[in-house]
Amino acid sequence: MTAKQAATLLVATQLGIGIQVLPAAVVASGGLDGWISVVIVGLFLLIAVRVIMTLGKRFNNQSILDISTSVCGKYIAFIVNIILLLGLIFLAIGNFEMFLAGVGIWFFRSTPTWILAVYLIIPSFYLALKGLKNICRFNFLLYIIIPLILFLIILNLRDFRITSLLPIAEDGFLSIFKAVPSSLFAFVGFETLAFINPYIKNPGEMTRRASLSLMITTLLFTLIMLASIGIFGEALVFKRFNSLLGLARLIRLPVLERIDLYFIAAWIIGMNLVINTYLFLIYDSAQKIFQFKSKLIPMAVIAVLIIIVVSLTDDNILILTLTNISGFVSIFIGFLIPLIFLVIAVIRGKKGGGSV
Repeated sequence: MTAKQAATLLVATQLGIGIQVLPAAVVASGGLDGWISVVIVGLFLLIAVRVIMTLGKRFNNQSILDISTSVCGKYIAFIVNIILLLGLIFLAIGNFEMFLAGVGIWFFRSTPTWILAVYLIIPSFYLALKGLKNICRFNFLLYIIIPLILFLIILNLRDFRITSLLPIAEDGFLSIFKAVPSSLFAFVGFETLAFINPYIKNPGEMTRRASLSLMITTLLFTLIMLASIGIFGEALVFKRFNSLLGLARLIRLPVLERIDLYFIAAWIIGMNLVINTYLFLIYDSAQKIFQFKSKLIPMAVIAVLIIIVVSLTDDNILILTLTNISGFVSIFIGFLIPLIFLVIAVIRGKKGGGSV
């Protein structure tokens, strides 16, 4: 895939879950000033992207799993790679939990979770089986989702009240800091950059495009936060599972009528993009570690494992806990581990497949 396709993949992976958890989860944690945490997290992750790309360039754009062998040695790398694999599985489960929660609330409130899980994972399983190239081709649908989000915000600007956002930072840094875990979860997906490096045809452009993709998601998330708080106010935002859906339900247009149905359809597509990517990366990482000869069976085992876990963790409090932890897991495998590898590589003079 090209750097442009990879950047689109990053935006799609973050946007699917981000538009669901924002802004209710962030406002619940940090109040009106929670939107500032979104900006702070976005700026911080620009540093994480730079670390990932610097490490990748130093090792000929290898995957983080291959780099770990060069940096840590065979045996320690095996343990580290298992941790990275478990991190991807955890993030896939967290994203899928939120996907099921949204679909369950809007459409199938009485349907057992395991049935929904099987039904929703089938298209993602099929596309992941076809490979990353086909997943990237499917990501063009992102160019429909982003204009729709902007369309919803613009049509509701007449109800926007700037006073709902004032005074800014009234509760100080503590309230902003409390919202960081929820904001981090909205950006889950940036860490996939550390795993897709080997598949990018023109990696020289990737640092710029990855940074641009992160700035796009940060801008979109910030706009969603500001618009939702300005239109609904803190009290109503806190009660809404998805504020963008609330915005869609406020709009009535000739011919189009139920705008919320278009939004739900776009959101389901967006979440499928997320699950597609994680399923493929989990298989790809497991294949690098265990050297599978078959593709279908390991992928099926991964899908079944995810279905079993989400079916056993069908509890709102547990799901909320998973989402809060997911942001930190993403930082751990997408920033801390690459940073540690980069520091070790610089100190030991490691570069490419061996030492300098």
